[in-house]
Amino acid sequence: MLPGRWPEWRDVGVIQTGQVVHAGISLCKEHLRFPFVRISAGYAVFMLIRRWLTRARMFVTGLDRQDRNLLVRAWLLLHLVRIGFRVVGFQRIRQLLVRQAVEVPDRDEISNLETARRAAVLVAVAAKYSIGSPNCLARSLTSAVLLSNMNISSELRLGVKKSPNTPVFHAWVEVEGQVINDDPEVASEYTAFAGDADGRVFD
Repeated sequence: MLPGRWPEWRDVGVIQTGQVVHAGISLCKEHLRFPFVRISAGYAVFMLIRRWLTRARMFVTGLDRQDRNLLVRAWLLLHLVRIGFRVVGFQRIRQLLVRQAVEVPDRDEISNLETARRAAVLVAVAAKYSIGSPNCLARSLTSAVLLSNMNISSELRLGVKKSPNTPVFHAWVEVEGQVINDDPEVASEYTAFAGDADGRVFD
């Protein structure tokens, strides 16, 4: 007779052989295990989302209103840019989103750099909490779009570096000749790339 916790298999042992009974136990265990696997996986996803939202809320509450608005805009722009890459390509989405910055006489270079670096940090945070993993090209174009909307002139740089297997492509943003969203020495590590970014694999 089978254990009481598998009542649907209790009568099998009376009619069938021990081999079939063992098979019934095995099948019953499989029958019971899979729902628990699904429940455990669902619970793990729920906890992951909950932890993600908690960390995001803790970060956002430490920002002032202007930075919170900029973070939301960066998050939305990141996804718009990534969709644009697939639909119309890099050059077209760049032309559509990046506008010519208008010089603001009251701001100096230091103020522009500080604002640009702050915007780049918020873009990096938005990328961390975005759907998928935006590459350097998406992050850099998003930064350039935000800066153009803030009337800060920037240069979106594309570079390539030789590797033993395939060329490595990278993108970053410069303001006043200084890198704002990457290592300051990144420009010396990559050769300027003036070709079409579409179809290239960026890190």
